[in-house]
Parts: sequence; structure tokens; C-alpha cells
Amino acid sequence: MISDESMRLKFQVEKVLQMAIFEKTRMKLNLVLMDINKVLYSVIDNFKLQMVNSKGKIHTDLKAVTSSVMVDEIHFMNAISNLIDNAIKYSKGQPDITISTRNTRKGIIIVVEDKGIGISKDDLKRIFDKFYRVQRPNNVIGTGLGLSICKGIVEAHGGSIEVENRQGGGTIFTVQMPVEESQDI
Repeated sequence: MISDESMRLKFQVEKVLQMAIFEKTRMKLNLVLMDINKVLYSVIDNFKLQMVNSKGKIHTDLKAVTSSVMVDEIHFMNAISNLIDNAIKYSKGQPDITISTRNTRKGIIIVVEDKGIGISKDDLKRIFDKFYRVQRPNNVIGTGLGLSICKGIVEAHGGSIEVENRQGGGTIFTVQMPVEESQDI
């Protein structure tokens, strides 16, 4: 229990430090051409033990054929990890998460969809604000920085992120990332 709380505290401190870096300096990205589908599989793999313990499932539907994107692997993996972590934390019972990709004319779309408790309409408008926390009956602990950091990372890569409630409960986070212009879509 002490070890778990120590890791949670470490994660929270890292979020605060990362936000301070965003505010004080323009984020310096170490951009490398990477296959987003492979990056997503790597991130999902990091959640396997957590999903086994919670008896949850992560489904994949990675249909993007043109999936090479210039990303800073560490920052981008942190952003996607945050979306998955939130999907797990705000689930009702056993997490049921779907991660998908598809191509569009403008790039690649990454969707993280859960069947959790959803977000009120008022909260949806502020969910990416720094230090904004949605009040939840399940007392999820956090700083209110995760989604703000996630948005900062995505936008620093030239992408965008949106959130909407899923019909039937849960949320859908949609990340749009530009693909390398030399690729055909």
C-alpha cells in the first residue's frame, strides 16, 4: 500500500513539474518519425497488468494505414497513457476501453473511448483547463493537470484533441495528428 501511494505521489509530482516546464519554456520536442499504431501498442502493453488486476479489457481497432507521424516518443506516450489511465480511473466496475486509429485527409485520428461514468456538459467545456477537477463520487485523486498536459503535448505536435460524451455512458477522446506530408493518404 505504501509502495502504491509512493508511486501515485511520484506521478503527481511529475505532472506538476511537467506543467511548470510548459509554462516557463516552449516545449522542446525530440521529433522522430514513428508508426503511431506501434506506439499505441507499446502504451497499451504498459497497462496489461493493471487491466488484468481490474478484470478490464482494452480493445484495439487500428485501421490507419498511413500511420507514420513525427512525434516525441516520450511526450506522446505520456499523453496517450494519461487518456488510458483516466479511462480506467473513471470506469464503472471493469474498465472497457477501445483504442482506434483511422486516416483522414488531414492526418491520423486516434480515439480513446471508454464506457465509464462520462463527463457533465458543463465539465466538458473546462476539462482541459489547468487544475480543473471534475467532482466525482468515486473520489478519484488527481491534480487536475493530466488533461491540460495532454492537450499541450498534442498541440505542440501540431495536433488537436477533443472530448465528447459517449452515447450510453463514457467518453470519447479524439486526437488528430498530422502525418508526414510526403506520405499518400
